[in-house]
Amino acid sequence: MIIQVYVNVKIMKKPLNERFQQLAGIKPLHELENSLLSDEEKDYASDMLTKMNQQLNPGLDIEKSKAIIDFTIATLQEMY
Repeated sequence: MIIQVYVNVKIMKKPLNERFQQLAGIKPLHELENSLLSDEEKDYASDMLTKMNQQLNPGLDIEKSKAIIDFTIATLQEMY
């Protein structure tokens, strides 16, 4: 039980967006290797995604976040 509490406290120290990324199976930007995006492009994309999620999912529901991600990927795939 003590270990479980310790793990929960340690996990809660991570930034909220990083916890959501982990739950959704998404690697944080700093873990991406060989990215085709410049740092400026990554910053811009991160800002846009954050704004989109704040508008579409102000309650930060993880299932809704996953649905937004799935919809975004499907929309991008249709472009190609």
